[in-house]
Amino acid sequence: MAKTSWIFSLLLLLSLGACSSGEKPETTLIPEVVHELLGPSEFASILSQTNKFLLLDIRTPDEYETGHLKGAINLNFFDPGFHDSLQQLDKQLPVFIYSQNGTRSNKALTALKGSGFLKIYELEGGYEGMAL
Repeated sequence: MAKTSWIFSLLLLLSLGACSSGEKPETTLIPEVVHELLGPSEFASILSQTNKFLLLDIRTPDEYETGHLKGAINLNFFDPGFHDSLQQLDKQLPVFIYSQNGTRSNKALTALKGSGFLKIYELEGGYEGMAL
């Protein structure tokens, strides 16, 4: 019994010594993506308070031509090159995104996050919901 107790104590000391060796485990920091779904007034307010940003209108060119927010870049969500177009943009800038009624912008979130955008503001209700 004493021999078993002594072996157990030795193993416990060895394991504690291994844990406190001073070596830090490697960690990889994954930046957190910020996504906010904003009503029209909040969207406009944050947009007006932001100096540098991307404003993406992901509707079709025909929808864009009927009216769009000032300064918006038109990237057609249905275009086969949509994902490639996202890769060309500055990922460090916050991105403000809207579609016609919010459905496409919600679907585009996966592509934006996958492309490396870290701060995404989505217009709830899309262009239709924007009080112009």
